[in-house]
Amino acid sequence: MSGIDIACLFVACDDKLRIFRRYATNDGKGGVEKLKKEGQEVFDIDESLWKWWERELETTSSDRMDLCFIYDTPYEILSPYFTPAKDRSRWTSLGLIKELLQRCSLEPRELLPPSGKPIAMDKAGKIDRLHISIEVDIHAPCVPAIPKSREREGNRWAEYVKNRRAKDSN
Repeated sequence: MSGIDIACLFVACDDKLRIFRRYATNDGKGGVEKLKKEGQEVFDIDESLWKWWERELETTSSDRMDLCFIYDTPYEILSPYFTPAKDRSRWTSLGLIKELLQRCSLEPRELLPPSGKPIAMDKAGKIDRLHISIEVDIHAPCVPAIPKSREREGNRWAEYVKNRRAKDSN
């Protein structure tokens, strides 16, 4: 997909987070890498997430993003991004998502998109169900364009950002 600067898959399960980033290569095939926070591939979901992520990826306010979230339960720090999946995402390949979940040792029996039928994944999976949400073409730093129907959620997000900035300035 042209014009996207950052494409990341966030896998949040059991209060732990794993992040994968898609990148381009000279041959046009690209690849996927697992991001590490302080040397760890699996880390706690906490208030420092977005500040670390912005530093790690060196995001700018003009960056366009394609973010996919797979989660067992909505996490407040990630919830502003939980919106219906869009077909133009780089993360619509179920084969790739299944491969990455296997690399995390997470094999759900099904994925549940915000709208639509559950997607069968692994009949023998140890996890009953994980949810999936994709947000495409948002701009950094981590503040998505929020439609009017989500205004209330946007107000919560604005309050979170305001509180985060206040903590950062101390």
